[in-house]
Amino acid sequence: MSGKRTPRPSAASKATKGKTAWKRLARMTDGDIEAGVAKDGDTFVPDAAWWRRAEVVFPGTKQLVSLRLDSDVLKWFRRLGRGYQTRINAVLRSYVAAQRARPESGASQARTMMAPPTAISGRGTRTR
Repeated sequence: MSGKRTPRPSAASKATKGKTAWKRLARMTDGDIEAGVAKDGDTFVPDAAWWRRAEVVFPGTKQLVSLRLDSDVLKWFRRLGRGYQTRINAVLRSYVAAQRARPESGASQARTMMAPPTAISGRGTRTR
């Protein structure tokens, strides 16, 4: 340790944290904005070649289903807040993509990979 103290944020900096400086933004010219964008290393400006390769992808339609999930799994996703069903769908989609990428892909192969719920959770037998 260097022995130097780390200063605490001032009350003024805490009060402005997360707030847009609208007056400063209103004073900026287009040139100021373009110069700021040019300095930003994370800026990506697509060129004509990028647009020629671009592909419009529309999301598929959703199916309304009734799905039984373990209560702890559902609680975990719901705890993440709004959009939890979309996240569940994303997890399922990534699983499907991973299975399709396997050389021996197929529904029968995916079924053999699945362990019974009791083997995973150790919570007893499953009833139907």
